[in-house]
Amino acid sequence: SIVGIIAWWSVTFLLFNTRLISGLNMILSSNRMKLKIASICVPPEGITPLQEWNRDQRALIFLDATVVAEAFLHHETRLVDKGACISFQGRKYETKPSLIGFQVEITYDPTSPETITVNYPGMEPFPAKPVKIGAFCDKNPTLPVSMQEAEAECSRMLVALEKKREQSRSRMADAISFGQFRKDGGSRV
Repeated sequence: SIVGIIAWWSVTFLLFNTRLISGLNMILSSNRMKLKIASICVPPEGITPLQEWNRDQRALIFLDATVVAEAFLHHETRLVDKGACISFQGRKYETKPSLIGFQVEITYDPTSPETITVNYPGMEPFPAKPVKIGAFCDKNPTLPVSMQEAEAECSRMLVALEKKREQSRSRMADAISFGQFRKDGGSRV
């Protein structure tokens, strides 16, 4: 009711402006004037809160629990990285790949921050799941055997020189040598 709203503003004004007692007296007298204008019978000593509550004939309006819960949630913005993940309190959370590079608003309950809801205009809000690395995943995948460093068994250059030496030896062995044939005839001539 109007009286309740005026009373609330009066108390608020009093709390924040305690040095203005004369201002409070003015507000109280104006409240009585407004009640007289509205032709509401108010005793000179005023109305108690219980009397005001009982006098109000309007039905109570109960708010939806989700609307009330939303009022107590915390909201922050985060940038979705190239892996479609956001970072929150040192942990990575998965989002949708269509949000890569966009700023999204996350909503979370400060009493249980592991439950995060991602909001983006034009999309239905959805829960973000923490990134879990499975048993068969490694941050640094192993390289194929052909790309791994291997201990050298021998030098390719030394192998090539050895091969060339063997070829030249075999050519020398095939050559005709007349060194054993002498002019004096030697022992076999």
